[in-house]
Amino acid sequence: NISIRTSICKKFTLNCYTFLQPFAGIHGIYSKNYPNTFIETQNKKYLILKKTKNIIDISSSLNNDKELSYVDNTNYSPPANKSIAKYIYRIIEEKIETAN
Repeated sequence: NISIRTSICKKFTLNCYTFLQPFAGIHGIYSKNYPNTFIETQNKKYLILKKTKNIIDISSSLNNDKELSYVDNTNYSPPANKSIAKYIYRIIEEKIETAN
């Protein structure tokens, strides 16, 4: 799907970005109540998806969080959403500056 999307973006001269988001249980600050099997599964998924071509890995966007990054085992907390948004903004801003 990403290869198709990349081709469409290229054909229509669009600046498209595909981000690999942080995973609960391996990125950011998360509850220590997650079962080991959950963390192992998340890590396997991340390691597989990380190999995908034409993506931008933003999993490090939560590295500086001081509060819980997740409200459950899937959804980001408001501070984590803000951290991710700022990180994405910096990446896109950098790419725009480089293109000009």
